Amino acid sequence: MDDLDLTDIVPETQPTSFQLDGDIENIRSQIRDLTQWRSILSSALLSCPSSQDLISSNPNASHPPSPKRSALQNLLRTHKRENIKSTYRLCTGATLFESRDPDPYAVDNGRIIGVRIEAFHRREKKFAKPNYILLNRPYSQDTERLRVHRHTLPPYIPLKRLVDQFLTPPDSFATTGSGEGIPLKQLKQHKQDLSRLVREIRRELISYQRRKEAVLVLQEKVKHDNGENAIREIDAVDAELRELRIDWTNGSVARIRVSQKGDIEKILVVGADGKQSHGPRKQVAQGNGGRMENLLEIIASIVPRRFGTRNS
Repeated sequence: MDDLDLTDIVPETQPTSFQLDGDIENIRSQIRDLTQWRSILSSALLSCPSSQDLISSNPNASHPPSPKRSALQNLLRTHKRENIKSTYRLCTGATLFESRDPDPYAVDNGRIIGVRIEAFHRREKKFAKPNYILLNRPYSQDTERLRVHRHTLPPYIPLKRLVDQFLTPPDSFATTGSGEGIPLKQLKQHKQDLSRLVREIRRELISYQRRKEAVLVLQEKVKHDNGENAIREIDAVDAELRELRIDWTNGSVARIRVSQKGDIEKILVVGADGKQSHGPRKQVAQGNGGRMENLLEIIASIVPRRFGTRNS
């Protein structure tokens, strides 16, 4: 008997594991899209006044609503609660809550005051991951003063400086962000201001988020720039996104300093030949569109063409 040729049984083209993984990922992506679309349609229907009246009404008042109508009414109540919560989060951005430290030796019997700080991503159209600040009252000589116990704030937030300014402890000295000591008699003149502290921290978080979104917009603008003396890369130099760097294909480099609010403060461009060009301080710093979002246009207008910029 002749040997069996497997090619007669197994098809020549078999899907590889990579193809199967790709198909599975495509199906999962479609499921996510359909789930999101269903959520959008459900929210639109539940937000419609006529739909709310229809769901809330009970045609037969002498009998309890049917299971389907009860389920719809529960869904409507949940939808209204989520709307109120989203509106509150969008308008205030900070929520106060109470908690308890599970440590049996915690100060103040483990009582914790928590602050949840949130910001909305305009680019992604969703709330960012919330940040938390947990406070307690550990001072026996002044039981009303608060202290930051734990927090989830990123390192670019100047928490030490803000705490020394708005949440001063009852110590002999409190160190400011510049390292200077402030005598207690001066600190006692100012009460702790938790609401101001939260506002300043949230302002720092939102400002950082705006700078991050501006950097992403700039990166998208130069992504497909393949012309002569094109910009090869634009990125942040520091974690706070206060200093940016632009690299051109011809070797030119630009360093840009921006403020907390995203205003351009200083521009320095070093050409491939080593010559420097400074952006005029008056033109850059005093408005006229001196924002991060307009960085490419500002450089094109104030830096000579030999450094690699070109008018758009």
